[in-house]
Amino acid sequence: MTKTIMLTALALALLTTETLAQTSTGGIQRYVSADTLHEWCERKDIRATYYVAGVLDALMLNANNAPVCLPAESTLTQARDVVCKYLRENPAKRRYNTASSVWSAQSEAWPCKQ
Repeated sequence: MTKTIMLTALALALLTTETLAQTSTGGIQRYVSADTLHEWCERKDIRATYYVAGVLDALMLNANNAPVCLPAESTLTQARDVVCKYLRENPAKRRYNTASSVWSAQSEAWPCKQ
């Protein structure tokens, strides 16, 4: 139960916070923005695939309580395409946390059964 609570808290933190990192010069720099991910998608940059894979791996750490329900037969290419389509069709949502865009796109494409 504690593991479930921790994973839920992590997922909520990813979905509701703006992620920042400190640079070597002491300034603050954002991690990959949804706009950047969208640009990678449009250029068919392999980094889009890697980013989606990393977020999905983090979301699926505990498969029994994962906040997304990907079909077993789905591929990483399909998951990336779902995210790229979501970002292309929802430009206003590109200002949100990038991981939440990945989660939202997957949830819309493959909703969990209630």
